[in-house]
Amino acid sequence: MELTAEQMEIRIGKKEIIKNVSIRVKNQQFVGLIGPNGCGKSTLLKSIYKSLVPQKGTVFLDDMDVLKTSEKKVSQQMGVVSQFNEMHFDLTVQQMVMFNDSMKMVKLNNIFEGETGQVSLETLINVDPDVLIIPDWSNNGGTTPDAIKQALYANSKLSSMKAIKNKQIYAVDYNYMFGYGYNTIDGMEILAKEMYPDLFK
Repeated sequence: MELTAEQMEIRIGKKEIIKNVSIRVKNQQFVGLIGPNGCGKSTLLKSIYKSLVPQKGTVFLDDMDVLKTSEKKVSQQMGVVSQFNEMHFDLTVQQMVMFNDSMKMVKLNNIFEGETGQVSLETLINVDPDVLIIPDWSNNGGTTPDAIKQALYANSKLSSMKAIKNKQIYAVDYNYMFGYGYNTIDGMEILAKEMYPDLFK
C-alpha cells in the first residue's frame, strides 16, 4: 500500500501554512517529518487524513482518492493516532457569531472565524496572532486567568508568537463573550480598558 500526497496547499484564514508540498510513503516504509514548532508538520498530516481540508492538492492511498472518498471508507484503510495538544471550541454557530461580533467592538478580528472543531498548537503558532483572548471560567470553578496566562507564557513551544513575546494575552469572562446585550457591552468595555488604557484616562 502506497500513500501519495501531491502539491498540497493549506491556508488558515489569510495565513498560508503549507505551500506546494508533496510526500510519498511506500509500502511498509516509515517516514518522519522533522522541523521546528509551527512549520506545518501536523497541519500537513491533518490534511492527508482529512481532518483539515486543503485548498489545493491530491491524496491517494494506492488508487483511492482520499479527499473524494467517504470518511467511513477511508477509515477502513487508514488509521490515525494523533497528538493531544489541541484546543477545543465546542461552540454553537450562534455563539461563534456572537463572539466574532463582540471582538469587533474592540477592533479585533477572529483569525479562526469560520473554522470549526479543533485548533492545534502548531496551527496557533503558524497563524501567529497579535493578541490572544482566553475565556475566564474562574467564576464557575475553573482555573484563574493569571494561572492560564503564566502557563502560556512559560510554554516554550509558544515563545516565538507575537502575543506571547509582547504579553498580549487577555481574559474575558465567558458570560460576556457569547451573548448579545448589556453584559457583552460591559465585557468588551472591560477588555478595551485593559487593552487600550490610554484611551480611558
